[in-house]
Amino acid sequence: MTELVYSIASNVIDKIGTHAFQEICSAGGISEDMKKLELTMSIIQAVLLDAEEKQEKNRGLTVWLGQLKDVFHEATEVLDEFECEALRRQVVKTSGNTSNQMFLGDCSLRKDVSCA
Repeated sequence: MTELVYSIASNVIDKIGTHAFQEICSAGGISEDMKKLELTMSIIQAVLLDAEEKQEKNRGLTVWLGQLKDVFHEATEVLDEFECEALRRQVVKTSGNTSNQMFLGDCSLRKDVSCA
């Protein structure tokens, strides 16, 4: 389970680290918040490496890892929705074309599809 949680954390860090995502955050005025999130995720990854060794002996740690996995999945969904909404607004702002607006629609309806 630790490997799965570590992998999800890596995906979140990778998403935050992309140039496109950083531009979106900068335009939204939340660059510092994203830097803090990225640092926190890196720290959690370090803890996960230690937890992998201790997981077999500590049942509570296994439960915590399961909860952390769920939180990371939710964080990934939130970041995807944020990115999708920012891209939708960018398209509307630059083109104003209603067909583009209809295509992008409501990002929250497509949780299983990334807009990036």
